Amino acid sequence: MRLDVWSTRSSNVARVKSEIADPDNDRVKASYGAVWAVTRPVDDAAASFDAVVDAVAPAWTFYAARLLSPALAKMLAPFRFLDELDGDPLSVTAPDGALAAYHALVADRWRAIRLPTLPGLRFAAMPVRAHTTSAHTREGIHVSGALAFATTDSLEVLGRTIALAELADHRGIDLRARVTSLPRDADALAVVPEPLDGSPVDSAWLAAIGGTAGALVVKLAPEASEARELVVHLRVQDARVFVLDSGREEVARGVAHLGYFRPTRAR
Repeated sequence: MRLDVWSTRSSNVARVKSEIADPDNDRVKASYGAVWAVTRPVDDAAASFDAVVDAVAPAWTFYAARLLSPALAKMLAPFRFLDELDGDPLSVTAPDGALAAYHALVADRWRAIRLPTLPGLRFAAMPVRAHTTSAHTREGIHVSGALAFATTDSLEVLGRTIALAELADHRGIDLRARVTSLPRDADALAVVPEPLDGSPVDSAWLAAIGGTAGALVVKLAPEASEARELVVHLRVQDARVFVLDSGREEVARGVAHLGYFRPTRAR
């Protein structure tokens, strides 16, 4: 038997555990349960419909950020899977540089509604030539198929950036982009989050946002020169990525996941 305890009053989970069990008792786990205070309609804390929508509508951005950007995944790592926190996730040193604005937004949302979301988060794809890639798990992201990771210094940006439009329905969130043409030497699409301030998504931004953890790339086979659409299906902790040709046939596909629901294998 195992006892899981969540503390909603203190982020000092070591002290909480010491009050109910010996420190070396591995059958008792204490976690910081701050996420349980998320803005929602509950009996003792009425919230307006607009307040609830504001809190939960961007919830998809937490997992999208972790699935599609190793840099954002690294920044969000202290939040783990929200209900298994070892302490206050904002107690770590805030990042600077390209990640500073994202962290500030996450921190504000966490303090206000107890969900580390990124309202306004958008993604773009950049045609690149990927000199080296790796499918090894990175920042908790597991990839397969046409998906891989690349350091930014191994990516050569070749064409204009393609913005991904967000489409929501009852199944989840889709990100889609029309691919009108690809440069001859492009053998991958690098997926990057757009700057929150609307700055251009270019090679300098790719180097800045991916400088510490690299970027997720969609590898393209030679026949992908006929690619016409990039589609990303976001399903909670999965991202299923497809590149379609003009006949809507797949020319590339891959999956990224966080290893919580899906089995993982050593690489």
